[in-house]
Amino acid sequence: MPTPILLKDTAGSVTVFLERASDGSPATGLVAADIQVDIKKAGATSFSVKSLIDPVSATADIGAGANGTVTTTVDTPGVGGNAYTIEVVVPGGTSALSVDVTAQVITVSLDVTSGTPNGAANTATLIAAAIEAELDISAVASGTGADAISGAEGPTAFTGGVDGNLREFSLGFYEIDLSAANTSTAGSLDVRVTGPTIRTQLVSAFIAVVAPTNPVASQPPPRTSLFGFVYQADGSPAQNISVSAKILSQPTILHPLTEGMVLGIGLVTARTDADGFFSISLVSGAQVDVFIPASGFRRTLTVPSVSTNLFDIA
Repeated sequence: MPTPILLKDTAGSVTVFLERASDGSPATGLVAADIQVDIKKAGATSFSVKSLIDPVSATADIGAGANGTVTTTVDTPGVGGNAYTIEVVVPGGTSALSVDVTAQVITVSLDVTSGTPNGAANTATLIAAAIEAELDISAVASGTGADAISGAEGPTAFTGGVDGNLREFSLGFYEIDLSAANTSTAGSLDVRVTGPTIRTQLVSAFIAVVAPTNPVASQPPPRTSLFGFVYQADGSPAQNISVSAKILSQPTILHPLTEGMVLGIGLVTARTDADGFFSISLVSGAQVDVFIPASGFRRTLTVPSVSTNLFDIA
C-alpha cells in the first residue's frame, strides 16, 4: 500500500487493514468504540488521540402512536440520507397499498376503495413491509403495528444522517477521515490504530505543502514504518527504551528520466513512549539491522512496503 500524499491544511483520508489479534483474520464490523486512533505530526514527540464518529443513517417517521408509527431508515449511512423525503398519499379510485421510490422521494399510496382508505390493509405493519421491500430502504412498525394510517401525510424530511470519520468499505479495510487540523503540519504523519481485539497497525502519510505537479518527481522515496511495543518482565510498558535500525543498503528507485540510488546510509534510532510504543520510519525496500540493546533483540530484514509491527515479521 503506497504512502498517502495529503495536502497541508486540507481534509483527506487514510486506509488501514485491521486484523483480529486472536488469529490474524480480517477484523470486520468494527465501530468507533472498538478502536482508538492516534496521530503524530512531523516534529511531535508523542501521539494525540483523534476523536472517532461512526456514520449514522437518516430516518423519518410516518403515522402516530405506540402501535401505529412507521420508522423508515436509509440503509446507507451519511448526510446524503438527509435529502430523502417520505409522503403518504390517498389516491382516487380503487387500488392496493403500494410504495414508490423515485430518486430520493418515497411515496406511500394507501389501499383505497373509491378513494376511501381501507384500515385493515393500511396497518403500520403492512406499510412497513411494503417499504422494506424497496432497495436501500428499511422500515419497522412500532409496538404491535396493528393501528392504521388513514390519511395523507408529509412530505416529511429525513434527519439525523451523519457521515462520521470511520467507515468499513471492504472486509477488514477501514477508511479514516483526517480533518484540516490533522494535516496542519507539513512532513510525515503517523496514524496508529489500536484496540483490545485487534493487532496494532500504523499508517504513514506525507503532508505536502502544495499539490505536486509531477507526482513521481515531487514525492520523496516511499517510506514505511517498523513499529511495536516493548514491555517490562512484569508486563508494564518499558518507557525510554532505545530501538535502532542500522541501514545496510538502500533500494534503487525510478525517477522520471533515470534510475537513482537513495542516499542516507546510517543509523536511525527511536525511543519508546509512556505506552512502550516505538516507530521508526524507513525507506521501503531498505536492508536494515534492527536491535534493541536493553533486551538483546537483533535481526536483519528488508523494510516491507507497508507499515508493519516489527515482531509480526516472519
